[in-house]
This record gives sequence, structure tokens and C-alpha cells, in this order.
Amino acid sequence: MDFFTLKRWMCLAVIVSAVLVGRWTSVPTTQAENNHGQDLGRERYSVTPARDPGVRAGKRFLATPILYTPGGASSIGDGRNLFAKVGCALCHTPTLKMADSSVAALSNKSLSLYSDLLLHKMGPELANDILPGEAKGDEFRTAPLWGLGQRIFFLHDGRTNDLLEAIQAHKSAGNSKFGPSEANGVIQNFNALDERQKQDVLNFLRSL
Repeated sequence: MDFFTLKRWMCLAVIVSAVLVGRWTSVPTTQAENNHGQDLGRERYSVTPARDPGVRAGKRFLATPILYTPGGASSIGDGRNLFAKVGCALCHTPTLKMADSSVAALSNKSLSLYSDLLLHKMGPELANDILPGEAKGDEFRTAPLWGLGQRIFFLHDGRTNDLLEAIQAHKSAGNSKFGPSEANGVIQNFNALDERQKQDVLNFLRSL
């Protein structure tokens, strides 16, 4: 082998070596060091693994967490009965049954929304003159009470943090612009309860 042939082979070897070294140094580190200074093998992914869709879907079916149970079971039970007796459940319907659904966990299941999901005239006290769709300025869809015990502010505009005040705001006489609230009779029944009974209703609502 003459000198020039040997020189070409040496140059080629240098180029190949440089390419291989470059590829080796570009590979991401696959070792992690633990607290004791030891190298631990760590599997790496070319892309971030997709999260389990079942975990995300399952969160939709978790019950609202109850932070505390005010008044005790007896008071809450009495309050639930009084809630229906005075007429609150006429609009805040305790349970609605869902229709057929492609999601088996939701199909034909009962849902405790405490709402009939319908529009009701609430009178000038709550009226805001906002006209969503075909609703009038004093009409509101019954707010679901599910999770009410964790809320800080009440009513559609969050005007109060006093639950008793929010109940009383449902009562409203009519004026030249809006008619009386549909809830006037219910609030009259609620106001006829003694203080202990009213507290039972409040305890029930805060347990939701």
C-alpha cells in the first residue's frame, strides 16, 4: 500500500470516528442519580406518554366533597323534610332522571341537582334586565343547589354571603315593570317556621 492510499484511509477513519462520537454525545442522558450517588437506569420516551383517559373521565363522576356536616344528621333530616314541605322543592327539584346517553355511567341515572332547570319569574328584587335568549329581565333558570355548602356567595350576582338573606331575596312584590315573584308563597311558608326549623333548613342546604 503506497503512502497516498494509506493517508486516504487514515482520513476516512478520522471522519467516521468523528461522526460516531457526535452521535453518541447527542443521545439524551438515560441515567439518573439517586440520593446516595448511585446511577439508576431510567426509561426514556421519545414523546411524552399520554395520560390514562380513564382517569380524566372518572373525575367527571366524583361526588361533590362534603367539607363538614352542620347541625348533625337529625337536623339535616328535618331540614330536608321542611325544604319540601314549605315548597322549595317545587322549583329546586331534588332529583332529575337523565335520558339515554352514550356514556353508560350517565345513562338513565338519577342526578341530585336540586333544580328543575326551568325559567321562573322572580320579580323586581332579583331582576337584572339581562335578556339571555328569550328570557325576560326578571326570569332566571333555577340554580342547582348541589354543592351549595361549599359556596361563599349566593344568588345569580353573588350579592350576599348570607344564606338566609339569599332565601329572603326570592320574595318580591311586583311593580310597574315586573310582576311578583313566583316564590312569594314559598318564602311566606318559610317565614312561618320557628327559628329552630329555619335553622334546620339552613343546615340541610349547607350539607349539600
